[in-house]
Formats: sequence, C-alpha cells, structure tokens
Amino acid sequence: MKTSGSILAVVLALVAAPASAQDLAQNLPKNLARKEHTARKQAARELIRLAKYCRQGKAYALARAEFLRALALHPDRGPVKRENKKYGHLSSREGTPRAGFRRSCEKKRRAVHASCVKRLAGVALLISRRGFPERFEHLARLAAAHFPLKDVRSRFKVVWFDPYRRWVHPATARKLRSGQERIDGKWVSRAEVEKLDAAHRTWDNPWIVSDEVHEVRTTLGLRSARRILGHISVYRRFVLDHLRSDWDFRPPEGKLPVIVTATRAELMARMQNHASDEDVTSIGGAFYLQTSSFLNPCFVTLEYRDAVGQTLTLPIDKIYLPLQHEIAHQIAFEYSKHDHDRTRQIQHQFWCVEALANYLEYYVIEKGVWRLTHPRLISLGDGFVEGAFSHCKQNLQGLPSLKDFFATPPDRFMTVENYHMAATAAYFLLEGEGGRYRKPFLKLLERVHKVRDSKETLHQCFEGIDLGVLQRQWEKFVRRIKVDA
Repeated sequence: MKTSGSILAVVLALVAAPASAQDLAQNLPKNLARKEHTARKQAARELIRLAKYCRQGKAYALARAEFLRALALHPDRGPVKRENKKYGHLSSREGTPRAGFRRSCEKKRRAVHASCVKRLAGVALLISRRGFPERFEHLARLAAAHFPLKDVRSRFKVVWFDPYRRWVHPATARKLRSGQERIDGKWVSRAEVEKLDAAHRTWDNPWIVSDEVHEVRTTLGLRSARRILGHISVYRRFVLDHLRSDWDFRPPEGKLPVIVTATRAELMARMQNHASDEDVTSIGGAFYLQTSSFLNPCFVTLEYRDAVGQTLTLPIDKIYLPLQHEIAHQIAFEYSKHDHDRTRQIQHQFWCVEALANYLEYYVIEKGVWRLTHPRLISLGDGFVEGAFSHCKQNLQGLPSLKDFFATPPDRFMTVENYHMAATAAYFLLEGEGGRYRKPFLKLLERVHKVRDSKETLHQCFEGIDLGVLQRQWEKFVRRIKVDA
C-alpha cells in the first residue's frame, strides 16, 4: 500500500466471482461441454440434498458450507440460485444438532464429497484424453478447492506442480519440467520459449498473462510471469474463501494489474506512470497504490532496498511474502469499491488495514493447502528479520494495550513494533477465543476498506465487548502462540 509498503519494507525501512458454466465450457466441443455441464449439475444436486440434511439437523454452518460448494460447481443453475434465499442467512445462525447427528452427518458428507469428486474426475479425464488439458486442470483445481485432496489426487490422478501452484496431469508435469510451455493451445519447446522471451524483454512489448481477475505484466520471461500469476491466483481464492463469510466482496469490473520488474529502476519508471511523485517510494519491494479510483495496480521488484540504501536481489519465491501483503490490500480494497466513499481516504482504525495484510503474509501453501506459519526469523538475502508472532510473544509486557493500539493514528503507525502487533492482533481477532471476535472484526475491516470509517466505528462493530476482558484474552492468546522451530 502506498502509505506503508509490506511488513518487510517497514522492518528494514524504519474470491473472483465464479465463472459461468457457459464460459467454462465455451472452448469444448458440444458433446464434451454437455457432459461437463451434466457432471457439475449432478454434483450440485447431491450437495444441495446434503445441505438440506444438515439444515434439518440444525447444523447450519455445515449447511451453508455445502450450499456454497454447490454454488461453486454450478453457479448458473436456477434451482441453486433459488436455494440461496434459504441459505443466505445461515452463516449467522446457530443451532444445537440432535444427539449423534454430527457423527452421521460427517459420514454422509464424506460419501457425498467422494461421489462428487468421482463425477468431476470422470468427465475431466475424458476431456483430457480428447486433448483439452486446460479444462482438465480447471476441473481438478475446482475439485481441490472444495473436496478432500486425498480423493482428488486419487480420482484425477494429478500431481502438484509447485512452480505454478497447480494440480496437473503427470504428462503435463513432465513437459513443464523439461522447459516446455503451452501457448495458444499448443506445446512449444524450451528453445522456442526463450525466443519468445527475447521478444518480450522491453516494456513496449512485455509478457501479459492473466486469469479471471488478475493480470501480470513483466519482462522477466513467460515462466516467471506464470509462476507469479499462479501464486496470486491460489492466494486470491484462499483470501476470499477465508474472509467472505461476513464481508460483502464483489469482484472488480476489469483486470487487477500486477507489474513485476527485475530492477528498481524499472520499478520506479513503471510506478511513475501510475502515481504522482509523492506516492513513489524508493524503499521496499512491493507496493499497492490505493486511490479512490478503480483497478489500482500492485508493483513488485526482485531488487529489494532497505532504509540505508542496501539493495538485495531476491529469487521469485522470496518475493511472495511482500507480494502477498500487497495483493491482500488490493483484494480488500478493490473487492469493496462497489460501495466505497470516493471523497476521502481512511481516517480512523487504520491499524486494521495493515493488520489484515500482515497476518495474511504468514500463510504458505504446501501442495495446495494453506498453512499459517509462526516463524521466529524470516530469511532475507544473507540476513534475517524477526517474525511478528514471535516478537509479540517475546515482548508481551512491553506492548501497548489494545485500547491504546486501536487509537493509533495513521501518521504514528509506521513502526516495526506496530506492524508486528497489528499482525498478531488480526491473528487473535480472527482465530482466538474460538472465533468469538471474527465476525465483529470482519465487520470492522469491511467498513474501513469501504472508507466508511468514523470515530465510532470500532465501538459499533465491537458493541457490548469489554476491552478489559478483551485485553486479558489477548495476553493469554499471545502467551500460548507456538513459535515454529
């Protein structure tokens, strides 16, 4: 974000909307498109029946989850849309399932999920054999996002290709490992890719690769562009799924730009095309330029510069942490702009903007599964920086009270300690006390990112919550954090 950069900058410097069924099948022959449509419809029907079963047993959270799976598999189906009126309120309801229901419900869920994976895999493998690997991978990703990975790996017979953060057919993985790339529906050799890379080494003709929401522009090369886009794609889906339960996210109308450069000189030149002089900073490694307009870009460079002018050239996998921070800002703001105040910038509760992005930095993906890490130290070049959760645990007695921290104005927020505490505060409010504060915190985040904050926003969102009790629970939570070895 232009006012802060990533947590590493501070340390050293101080959901897409689901595609329609029609769009998903538009490149397939009609007979295959019909088979895919039928498989998705039948799986959605199974999930709706499961959701109704959960609802009858007063397991409302499970009912809502199964309905959302059905909606993801078959978003254009009329009956599924009509069911939304019945299930839209369930995320806020609580119920007491009858004795023994959860056990029988879990057994039924496992069977239904396995059946859905079997249906999707059957048509996906047929599509793959007919020469449409991209569609096969799309269905594999869809299944992996909503059903047990053990079932997906077994039925789809896929392998994880980590550079692109994708589940792919073993034959596809072998070609990718050999340096081949699929371009315009055809496999091209490593030598041909290198020739194409040479033609895209200037900003007059950069590589532009995109998914349904993001667009990466870079001169680094096709494989680098696809690596970065692959990470952004799975990260975006994770962030939206993690937060959308109580946040009115709506996808932007257009592609969200992510501009990636090899050098700082290129970074500064690209940023000057989008920002005024006061917006451009010479430190850090990734930035989101938030304004009141739409489709604001993220920038990232392989040359990271600290406050004393030292420049570090990082490999791509080391830019993911600052990139995740800035993409989190981009998602939170751009998916909220359907209802934002365009007349001003945030004035109150600025801490929660950085808290969310800092917290989300600490998630890593391992074979398609996101996991929150708690590092003591984070490697950067030849050195290390301290992890936020570890810092707060080690310095708990010296931290400000939550009441004082929440009142920190934006012009006094930019310190290493504040960034560490912000990340840990978000961790506590989202996951501590059994999720008791998750809904009010998401309500606060939504209001602030819509730039509809006021002096009373915190109290309105956390109405009836005693800050003294919150403080004691926070301290207990921090003391119990287990720092990674």
